[in-house]
Amino acid sequence: MCSYHSNAQQFGLTGGYLNLTSQNETPTLDTSDSDSGFYVGTFIDLDLTDKIHLQPSLLYGNVNDLNLIYLPVMLKYYLGGTGLNIQAGPQATLLLEDIDDLNNFGVDLSVGAAYDIFSSVFIELRYSFELTDRASDSINYDSSTLRTLSLGIGINI
Repeated sequence: MCSYHSNAQQFGLTGGYLNLTSQNETPTLDTSDSDSGFYVGTFIDLDLTDKIHLQPSLLYGNVNDLNLIYLPVMLKYYLGGTGLNIQAGPQATLLLEDIDDLNNFGVDLSVGAAYDIFSSVFIELRYSFELTDRASDSINYDSSTLRTLSLGIGINI
C-alpha cells in the first residue's frame, strides 16, 4: 500500500515588533541595552506532513536606523489538532550598513511559537540568538553577538 501526501504551499506577508539587543560591549553598535523597531517581509509555508511545515522567509528589520535583512528557515511542528505550533531553525542576519569593527553577516538559531487565529492569519513570537561572533579581529573586546525578539502577525495570500 502506498500513501500520498499533497505538499501544499502558501505564500504570505508578515510584520511586527522587533527588539534588538547587543550582547557584550559593542562600541560601534548602539544597542547595548535594548532597542525596538519593526520588521516586514514575506514567507512561503510548505506542508511537509499534516503536522510538520517548513517556512523560509525574507524579512527586513529596522531598529534605530540600523537596517537588517533576516533569512530564517523555520521547521514548524503543529501540536494536536490545534493551530498552535512550535518552531526552530537557522537564520542568517545581514547588516546593511558597514559598521566599523563588526562583521556584516551572522548566523542565528531561532526558536518560537505561533498560533493560527484563522486559516489565513497567524500570530508568532520568536527569539533568535546569534551563533557567530560579529567582532572583527582588529578590535580589543572579546566578542559581539546580537539577540532578537520579534512579535508579529502574518497573513497567507
